[in-house]
Order: sequence, then C-alpha cells, then structure tokens
Amino acid sequence: MSEVGDDDWYPGDDCVDIVARDGYPKGNTEHSSQASDFKRLREAHPNKMTALPECNSVPSWENMQRDGALWLMVAPWCGGGAFDHGNTNAFWKQFLSEEHVVTRAE
Repeated sequence: MSEVGDDDWYPGDDCVDIVARDGYPKGNTEHSSQASDFKRLREAHPNKMTALPECNSVPSWENMQRDGALWLMVAPWCGGGAFDHGNTNAFWKQFLSEEHVVTRAE
C-alpha cells in the first residue's frame, strides 16, 4: 500500500476484492488522475480492483485515461466537496456524460 503501516492491517488477498486510497492532494483543482497512488496500489495488489472512494478534486476521465490510472470508482467528500476543488457543474456534466463513466442510475 502507499502509506506507512498499511500492510500492518491488510487482512490478505483472500479476504479483499477492492483496494482503495483516499486522495486529497493540496491545491488539487485540476482533476489530477492521482496516478502515483493508483500505480503504487496496483503494484502492491496487481490482481485487485483499485478505487478512490474519497477525494477533493475528482479525476477527469481524460486525465485518468492519459495517465493509465483507471480507478474503479471515484467520489468526492460530500461535506461540500462535491462542488469544491474545481468540481463545478460544468465539470460534472462533462464527467458524467463520458461513455466509460457509469453512474448509479445506470
């Protein structure tokens, strides 16, 4: 995993289907793919799905695709974060209209 001590609590591959990382890069309003965390998780757990269940600026599909950081799912912290950190109405409209982005309604 990518933080000190993560392996201390990891129960083992036979107990886990999805590995995840919360991502709050300082000043992130550019919809970064957070590729370095994605790659660290994939290297540590190559046979697991990789998720970003909490973040500030939601990675754009374009950045995730370009950087090869294809998160299983992404979600902003909803205590106001859904529309902070560059997550504007225009961003959401574009993001949710992407062919490879699946919404709860779908």
